[in-house]
Amino acid sequence: MAGLAEGQVLDSNAVRTLAELPSRDVLLSRLAAALLGPLSMLAASLDSPLSTLAATLEAYRDKLAA
Repeated sequence: MAGLAEGQVLDSNAVRTLAELPSRDVLLSRLAAALLGPLSMLAASLDSPLSTLAATLEAYRDKLAA
């Protein structure tokens, strides 16, 4: 078995490897997930101190109002 891709002759191992590759949509989904994971963790780590600060300021305001 042999094949031709982009002007190059492929042996049977290369054809089999090419056939086993995931589809374009699957690869794009994997790329999006790989990029989104660290961004989600960054957003969560940036949000946590801000939420803590907001809660602290609200508690201080409530203490002053009492």
